[in-house]
Amino acid sequence: MRTLVAVLAGVVAILIATPLGYQVRSPGFVPVAQVTQRVMARAFQRHGAPAPRARQVAQVVYAEAERQRVDPLLVTAIITVENPTLTRRATSTEGAQGLMQVMPFWRRSFRSCGANLRDDRTNICMGIRVFKAHLASAKGSVRRSLLGYSGCKTTPGCERYPGVVLRRHATLRVALAEGR
Repeated sequence: MRTLVAVLAGVVAILIATPLGYQVRSPGFVPVAQVTQRVMARAFQRHGAPAPRARQVAQVVYAEAERQRVDPLLVTAIITVENPTLTRRATSTEGAQGLMQVMPFWRRSFRSCGANLRDDRTNICMGIRVFKAHLASAKGSVRRSLLGYSGCKTTPGCERYPGVVLRRHATLRVALAEGR
């Protein structure tokens, strides 16, 4: 009990001393959103996206992921696998579209996101909702929800998809922790 009280007191002291949403890594305060978006944009660039487009998409992903309470780094990892060059008009052989490669039939379920899957905000909003729907049906298993998200059923090798996404997510978390 004393240990728990000591830990809680330490957390409260940190929260009081540090404004929420800021890191104390560098001289002065750097907003967490800014550092996170920089990490995300660099990941997009490493996978072939032009810098201006990478920054633009990182802002949209961050805002929508925060709004839907999903880890923006996980969304970034999914996008770097689904559409690494951030091509708006990308369409898979199965018909999935846009940044997060969303199947058009999902528009009926998530109308509040919009209808144009070529629009970044609409696609990301819908892609996150699709992922969250799979997460709910997978009872919180991120690995199983990623299998569902990718549509993995009988395609040889599709079972590797969650591992690829989760490795990229881990790399992004390390980069964020190091502030780069």
